[in-house]
Amino acid sequence: MREILRELHAGRIDRAGLAGFAREVREAAATDAVAAACVREAGEELLRLAEAVRGRLAPRGTAEHAGFPLAVTGGLGMGEVIRARAAAAGFAPMEPLGEPVAGAALLAARAAGVELDAGARVRLLDACKTKG
Repeated sequence: MREILRELHAGRIDRAGLAGFAREVREAAATDAVAAACVREAGEELLRLAEAVRGRLAPRGTAEHAGFPLAVTGGLGMGEVIRARAAAAGFAPMEPLGEPVAGAALLAARAAGVELDAGARVRLLDACKTKG
């Protein structure tokens, strides 16, 4: 861990490199208590962020608040613990349809009252796929 911190502070590990450790930590969580605690804490932080976003987009008491869709991407993913906690918090956990930027664009269009047809959604998802 100290070596990782030294490399990070020296600029030899960038954000993408650091994020790359998430999958390894998630895999280690099955057999390592420290890794399991890291995954649990990261999941709780993600849910706090999701609560804040939901509070702005669908305030408590509105029809949209309950069942607000939530998809988690990246190294942490939508593991069973996060899925169960999200459902208990009133979210509707779902698998991501594509890259996060595509989901954000789809939600922005919907919020603006523009519902994209199936062809436009497919083109958007294809355009947002990570290259390489």
